[in-house]
Amino acid sequence: MRLGFSIRIATGRLLFSPRASLAASNSFFRLKMGFLLAALTCQALLYARVTAATTGTGGRATRVIGLLRAALCFGIIGAGCTYILIE
Repeated sequence: MRLGFSIRIATGRLLFSPRASLAASNSFFRLKMGFLLAALTCQALLYARVTAATTGTGGRATRVIGLLRAALCFGIIGAGCTYILIE
């Protein structure tokens, strides 16, 4: 998971740098960055704690966090695609 985020951030910087002012003024780009920040926060704060507390049980909290992470990833993808199509 961390490797995937690292690759996304590295390639995102390369795509962002030539047109930073244009991208920063686009609301879909800002929405994508918000989803990305929320996904990173979820990974760093919630996921590690929940999985450590429910190791091997597959509790309800683990499923809720999994659904939240999936929704955030789809949000990142959707906002990114919309940004690309509208640009």
